[in-house]
Amino acid sequence: MERDSISPSTCNSLLLKNNGILRKNQTGEIEISQPDEKTYIGANKVWGVITDFLKKARQKPMEIKNLVNQLRKPPYGLKCRVMPVLFAAAAHRELAMGNISFEFQRTLNQVQKITIIESDSLEKIFSTPEKYKIAYIDVSSNQIAVISGLAKVYDVFLLPSDPALERVKKVGTAIGAWWRSQPKHAQITSSVSEHAYVVRDYIFKPLAELEPDTAQILLKDAFEYVFDAGKNVKASDVEKLIYGIKREFEELSLKLGQKIIDECRKVFLKEYDPYSVAETSDEENTKKIFKAVSEWFNNLSEEKRSFVHHGDPGILAAHCRDNPLIDEKAFLKLAEKLTGLQISSWSDEMIIKFSAKLDAAKEYIETFEPPSIPVTPPPIITDPVQPPPLPNQAWITHTIQGEQKKRIIEIMEELSPNGQALENMLNATVDQIGRSLDEKEKTAIIYRFMKKHFFN
Repeated sequence: MERDSISPSTCNSLLLKNNGILRKNQTGEIEISQPDEKTYIGANKVWGVITDFLKKARQKPMEIKNLVNQLRKPPYGLKCRVMPVLFAAAAHRELAMGNISFEFQRTLNQVQKITIIESDSLEKIFSTPEKYKIAYIDVSSNQIAVISGLAKVYDVFLLPSDPALERVKKVGTAIGAWWRSQPKHAQITSSVSEHAYVVRDYIFKPLAELEPDTAQILLKDAFEYVFDAGKNVKASDVEKLIYGIKREFEELSLKLGQKIIDECRKVFLKEYDPYSVAETSDEENTKKIFKAVSEWFNNLSEEKRSFVHHGDPGILAAHCRDNPLIDEKAFLKLAEKLTGLQISSWSDEMIIKFSAKLDAAKEYIETFEPPSIPVTPPPIITDPVQPPPLPNQAWITHTIQGEQKKRIIEIMEELSPNGQALENMLNATVDQIGRSLDEKEKTAIIYRFMKKHFFN
C-alpha cells in the first residue's frame, strides 16, 4: 500500500538519486549531472549513450526508436518506463533552453512539430518511439536578438517562461499572418529596395505558407540571407531594419496610386514644365491633372461626349460623363475598369498596360466621327396633344423607323414582396454580369428588355 501511494515525482527523484544523477555538489547545491563512472558504472554508460545521441541530433533529426532499441538491448537492458526520466535528466539543459523539439509522424505525408515539452510528452514519445524524431536547434544569442527584434516590430508578447522554439513559432505566426494580409501588388512587385526584396523572398513569403518551418526560416535562413551570423546582432538593429522594410511594403499601395496618376499626366498633359511641377505641392499637381481630364472631355463635341462608344473608349467616356468633377478616387476606379483588375492586384506591367489603354481610348474618342443620321420625315401626329404626365406617372416613348409607341406607367412607392424580390434580382444580375460588358452592350440589352416587356 505504501509503495502504491508514492507519487510519480517521488519515484523519479528516487530513481535519479539512487543512480547518482541527482545529488549535491561540493557547495551543497542540488545538481543534475552525469553520475560517477566508478560508483554508478551502469548509469554512467546510459548517460553517455543519451548524450551521444543528442550530439548526432545536432547534425540531423534522429529517430527515437534507435535510442530506445539501443538502451533496451544488453548491456543496458532498460525498461521503457524509466527511459523518459533518464532522457530528461541527460537533456535537461537543452530542454530548458528550448533547443530540442520532436517531429511526430501523424500520417504518411503529415509531420507535426512539438516544441512545448509538457509533463507527459516524453512518456508518449517513448511509448511509441517509432512515430517520433528528435530535432536539435542551437539557439544562439544572435538568434535570440533576431527573435526579440522581430517581436517588437510585430507586437508579439513573449513570456519569459516561453521555450525558445515556442518564441520562434509565435513570431513566425505573426509575420506570416501580416504578410498574407498585404495586397497582391506588394507581394509580387519588383519596385522595392534590395533589402526588402531579400527579406520578402526568404522570410515573409516562406512564413506565409500553410505549414512553415519557422525554426528553419528564422534561425537558419535568416542568417544565411539577411543577417550576418559572424557579427554581434543587436535586437535594436533588427527592429530598425525590419520596421523600415515592413513600412515600405505597407506604403506600396499609395505609391502605386501615385504612379497611376503620373500615367494620367503623361496622357492628358503631354506638354508640361517639370520645373513648375517641382515648385508646387503634390496635391496641387494632382488637382491640375484631374482638371485637365475634365476640361478635355468638356471640350469635345456633344456627339463625341454623348455617343455610346464600344470597349475602352466607352469606359472612358461613360466615366467622364458620370464623374463631372474627377478626383483621385474616381480616377483610380477608372483604372480598375480599364484593366479589369483591382489596383491592389496589379503587377508592375499592368501600369504600362493601363497607360497604353488610356492613351488609345483618348485618341479614339478625339478622332471619332459620329455616323451620319439619315433624315426622316417627322411622323404624322394623329393623336391630339396629350397633357403632361401626372406626378405619380411616367411616360415611356419608343420611336423607330417613324413608328411611335407610348406607355404610361404608374409610379408605385411600395412594391409587393414578389415585386421587390424581382427588382432585387434584376439589379443584382445587371451589377454582377454587367461588369464584364461595356456601356454600349449593356444599353442594347436594356433596350431589348424594355422593347419585349413594354412594347410587344
